[in-house]
Amino acid sequence: MRIWTLLIAAGLLAMCGCSGGRGLTIDHPVHDSLRIATQETDTGCRSRLILPQGAERCVLFEVACGDGSSLDFLEDCILESAGRVGVYGFYNAAADGCQYLFFHYATRRLYLTYACFANCQPQTASLDFEKEEVILKNGDASPASKPDTLSISTRRGYFICSKEHLYVKAKIFPLNKPR
Repeated sequence: MRIWTLLIAAGLLAMCGCSGGRGLTIDHPVHDSLRIATQETDTGCRSRLILPQGAERCVLFEVACGDGSSLDFLEDCILESAGRVGVYGFYNAAADGCQYLFFHYATRRLYLTYACFANCQPQTASLDFEKEEVILKNGDASPASKPDTLSISTRRGYFICSKEHLYVKAKIFPLNKPR
């Protein structure tokens, strides 16, 4: 029974999209909030970050999760400089680290960090969409860590937050055009 339910849900999800196709009819008002939908099949699974737009569903980000990778909600916050922001973590199991996604509700743009981080967490109060950067706090920092911030700019790849620096400044880039 669970397989049939998942297959029906997968079929309905596949019919939905941003490309002008009509999706499910929704009888209740849709709030302007992102959703994470995970589709499991016999061959693997996929997690999608979805923005409901009336009766349509817009897939903003998608990840294969068969290897243990995941898409996780971290927080929804209101920043003085930017307004409402949704923060998500994309855990890459192969790299054992996270890239961070930031959805700016006012512009409807999704941003992603260039690098994949281990042992760092985004400090949402530092998020700057104009400069396209965010500060991450090192989870393994010792009291003797340097108080200065390590800037990694647009360096791509895997970055381990060492015990040397307390903060890391990382660049972000937009994944989609404003809607």
